[in-house]
Amino acid sequence: MLNIIHTPVTRHCWRHVLSAAALCVLSQSAVAFDVNYVDPDCSTSGRWVYTNQNGQYGTYFIYGEEPGEMGWDWVYKQTWYGDSRAISACNARITNPDGTTTVVSSTLNTTLPRAVNTGRHRQRAVNGTSLRQLIAGTDGLNTPWWHQMGNDGAKQIVIAHGVNDAWQDVDQNRTNGPAEFASNLRYAVREAMKMSGRQVLLVQPHRVCSFDLLSWLAPRLPHPDALLAPYANAVARVGNEMKAEFSGRVEVAHLFSVPTRCDGDHRKSDMPDGLHATQAYSNKLAAVIRDAMNRLMTGAPTPLPTLTLMRAPLNASNKLEPVPGKDFQTLIVGRPHVTNWSTTDATAVSYQCRSDDPNGFNGGGPLAELVQAGYSTIVNNWPVPASCMWTVTGHAGTVTYPDTYTTTPVPDAQKPVITVTRSPMPLVAGKPFHTTWKAERAFSLTRYCTAQGTGLSAPNAAVALTSGVPIAGSPDVDEPVNEVAAAAWIGYPTTCTWSASGAGGTTTYTETFHTVTR
Repeated sequence: MLNIIHTPVTRHCWRHVLSAAALCVLSQSAVAFDVNYVDPDCSTSGRWVYTNQNGQYGTYFIYGEEPGEMGWDWVYKQTWYGDSRAISACNARITNPDGTTTVVSSTLNTTLPRAVNTGRHRQRAVNGTSLRQLIAGTDGLNTPWWHQMGNDGAKQIVIAHGVNDAWQDVDQNRTNGPAEFASNLRYAVREAMKMSGRQVLLVQPHRVCSFDLLSWLAPRLPHPDALLAPYANAVARVGNEMKAEFSGRVEVAHLFSVPTRCDGDHRKSDMPDGLHATQAYSNKLAAVIRDAMNRLMTGAPTPLPTLTLMRAPLNASNKLEPVPGKDFQTLIVGRPHVTNWSTTDATAVSYQCRSDDPNGFNGGGPLAELVQAGYSTIVNNWPVPASCMWTVTGHAGTVTYPDTYTTTPVPDAQKPVITVTRSPMPLVAGKPFHTTWKAERAFSLTRYCTAQGTGLSAPNAAVALTSGVPIAGSPDVDEPVNEVAAAAWIGYPTTCTWSASGAGGTTTYTETFHTVTR
């Protein structure tokens, strides 16, 4: 998927002695290749491993180019377009930093319907490219899409883009990237369907564990799921539209609904480099693609829609780190949490929650997206359970899923702690006083001081977690901790309320002090 070595791109071709087809791969200078053919039924396939002088590693697929433009394309049942994460009929692998190798693309010959295996599979995916480049014919391999589709004689066209579109849109500051992606996808399908009898399979981008390979851009990127969700949703939406427009000759493989094991240890994750699937995870994705392709080829009815839910509190860094294998974790009163969902074969999704206690969660309604993985924080203040019902509607019917919100009180050991001291106490008019404070296990701290008359008062404002450490952009926190009590404060007590928020909830501390004469 990624061109992580920024050097000039060249093209190398080899003549396959069995098929008379030229095997081409987009490579980069200073890269050493090791090739071994692994699938005799996939005449343009090979297994490639590369490393460069700096020890960087990655994946390259082998691309097929037939003599005389694409004159031999009629022998292929399918053509696969996408990036390096497109799971095609050919294998590829990466060399890990420790010298081991990991297969990152599964062979579908053992999982696709037998009708597919009687023909050839053509791989024209290009690592590091986007749907925008495929449409324009600027991916370094394929011609502009209208021309490509006019010359590609394959019965099935598979389009598997999305992940590069997502990060490239951030890198190039496109604010309407998902909308453009959806528009390009509609165009791609309509151009492909101009050939009589053709079928199209749209493949959602599967989840990402990390963008570590995008080191120059990673700090600007949100959580991988949050970044990819709008693009996965676009594939689902466009697939539904096109399925209706072309009488079922368009299908969607819902890969975004396949759970991903990302435990932080790349050796144990489903994506050892953060982006590309292991063979085991590829097998799970391939099974979803197989079922979608089978429906496309046989005309099998669309199955009932499904729904996958995950709910979890945020950690001390205000980030979601769900426990592997646990879709539902115990929510904590006062602590932010998120609820994520993804659907398959759905056109609409909604939910409604009700609690018998007025302090419980009550609410719901239709949801705009079929896929939601945004990590916006919702503070959970519901100490009692709420019964929820999710409704998912698709072409094949409607399915309901019961769900329950449950919470637990905040353990005292996790709550923020606020410590404030003022000296001397009480304050002495005309004399300086010193204020120190500290908030532990907190994300933020605010202070609000009021007085009945001319006493000390201060607006509600954010302050530093520790006294003497200013917060940029907040004039209130730059005030000196050494101040002088005014004579006008005498007789007018001041009450200051400090509020600290953290992973363990919210803690308030109230202090009241007086000013006296000398």
